[in-house]
Amino acid sequence: MTILSVSTYLPAGDLARIVAATLLVSIAAPSAVALGIAGLEQRDTGRAPLGNTLLALGGGVLALLVATGLYALIQR
Repeated sequence: MTILSVSTYLPAGDLARIVAATLLVSIAAPSAVALGIAGLEQRDTGRAPLGNTLLALGGGVLALLVATGLYALIQR
């Protein structure tokens, strides 16, 4: 009975999409930050090209997540 009343306000498909997006971001964002931290470590140890690449990759992932979130807000 309760499931039926919840599904009128929040369809199961939408709930599944929300959970999937949350899980994706909860894995991608910390991984991108870890890449950036590893890039800083590589730059400190003298391997600047690798460090810069890791920093750019981590920053790019974070920028993509922010842009995707803003796009989703604008489209709704």
